[in-house]
Amino acid sequence: MNAVEILKEARKLLTPESAWIKGDWATNVSGATRPVDHEDASCWCSVGAIDRADLDLGIGDYVPRDDAYQLLINVISPSGRKHDTSASADVVEWNDAAERTHSEVLAAFDAAIALGEQKIASMIFGHIIGPDGNL
Repeated sequence: MNAVEILKEARKLLTPESAWIKGDWATNVSGATRPVDHEDASCWCSVGAIDRADLDLGIGDYVPRDDAYQLLINVISPSGRKHDTSASADVVEWNDAAERTHSEVLAAFDAAIALGEQKIASMIFGHIIGPDGNL
């Protein structure tokens, strides 16, 4: 499992607009705050969806989850991270911005997934194809 798989699963969680939230990592359908791993949690911010996807996929490892945050940050903040303490803090700030829309969130996840897939392909093919483009 890797960061791209986490992002894909998180995007599925966020796909119905009613499942995307601001201001909490996870809530139930009534809007009550829930831990991301709670059986009643059904609405997510971007970070909550990533964290839940990590759990749902059985990964439970900080490295791929942090890589997923970083791929998303590369899309939403090309100039780099704003917060030194936590990559998730940048994602929370972006997700919760007053002007943020559901379609922007899904588009950012799509771009982060594409970026991750591109990085994986370049790692694989970079070992097969030399810097001059030849085998």
